[in-house]
Amino acid sequence: MRPAIATILVLTTFGWVSASAAESAIDDPLPRRGFLGAQLMAVPPEWREMLRLGPQQGAIITGIIPGTAASLLDVRQYDVLIRVGDLEVSGDEVLPEIVSTISRHRDGDVLPFTFIRNGQEVTENIRLMGLQKEMNPKIDVVYSALKAGPIWQRTIITKPKGAGPFPIVVYFQDYGCESLDQPYPPYRPIRQFAHTLAELGVAVMRIEKPGIGDSEGPPCTECGFETERAAFDAAVPYAK
Repeated sequence: MRPAIATILVLTTFGWVSASAAESAIDDPLPRRGFLGAQLMAVPPEWREMLRLGPQQGAIITGIIPGTAASLLDVRQYDVLIRVGDLEVSGDEVLPEIVSTISRHRDGDVLPFTFIRNGQEVTENIRLMGLQKEMNPKIDVVYSALKAGPIWQRTIITKPKGAGPFPIVVYFQDYGCESLDQPYPPYRPIRQFAHTLAELGVAVMRIEKPGIGDSEGPPCTECGFETERAAFDAAVPYAK
């Protein structure tokens, strides 16, 4: 069945999926989005004066995720990030902008990052690594894609181990533009929802909106209702 779509609700459709159907939801044509692997926060006010930063300028690196580009290159805890490519790091909403700028690049792309380190401005060209995938030894996590019109969109299917068929929930995102692909940290609610259902015997298929994560298309904030609905319509036949 095809559900009615609304931009203010999370809607689901129910059906059945076999292991082969899930894994053939198309051989994955989408490269992984770029990922730095550094944890960021706003610069404390007392640091701004010491580093001679402007109001709201910069983001401080508070941690490095092992196995990522930041951990393999010369990115250090307490570096202050002030520029990513052409993006000047400044403003209250700068952290989502940094993530968006990096994720528009792909695994292997090189992007310049400028830091304040020990009072000096340092620029490094960093080869991004792809975002790691969700993993859970108790279930299967299948990264694939579906085509909605001209756009390839990322799908993530979490399912019980075995041949199936399994009941499946197709997860339709609400009006927001947050990525549904959530390898970090493991306790995020959408990931917990999908993984827990799979552990209980119910498969879950998530579809990334256009312009989010690995999905092609214009930025999510510029997509209209019909563009988003096309992706949801394309997903429904997999739950039958």
